[in-house]
Amino acid sequence: MNLEIFERMRADERYRKTPVILCTAVQDRATVQRAASLAVTHYVLKPYSRALMLDKLRQIRAGLGKIDALEDSGVVCKRLGIELDMYRPMLKSLLDDITGWTAQIRAATEPGGVRTLFIRGRGIKGSCLSLGVPRIARHLNAIETALQEYLAGPSAAFPPAALAALLDELDREIELATGQTPAAV
Repeated sequence: MNLEIFERMRADERYRKTPVILCTAVQDRATVQRAASLAVTHYVLKPYSRALMLDKLRQIRAGLGKIDALEDSGVVCKRLGIELDMYRPMLKSLLDDITGWTAQIRAATEPGGVRTLFIRGRGIKGSCLSLGVPRIARHLNAIETALQEYLAGPSAAFPPAALAALLDELDREIELATGQTPAAV
């Protein structure tokens, strides 16, 4: 799948925030990850229904968010070849892991520790994409960029104020995702 047109849209200030619904049969991890990094509003897998598309358009029109906090669990389970009762604990474990990781970042004081957390964050981001939590993956991408900038020239204080704000936003996304998580989680 070629996402070049979306790259050009996001590079142009006029279209940077234009909502995009990507309708595709492609669901490999690399494509989903690239679409998330381009802030595709909704990633809809074919075959899709008219009702689903109307719902996504209503969400955009109502301004209910750029993308859902959680991808449909049935779609994720199908993609991963697992049952829902296996998916739920995996998702809960991932969200718990992210919460612990953010606490470690807030407690970090030296570049060596930050570097380790940076690497771990990349793995967590990949898990988010695999388990259908693209919005959190987008936040992790922004945090990754802030950590890269810090590691390129560490400042006296860690975490920098901008990173602290990103971590706070991520905490809110985790709360949203937890609220959308199936009741058994």
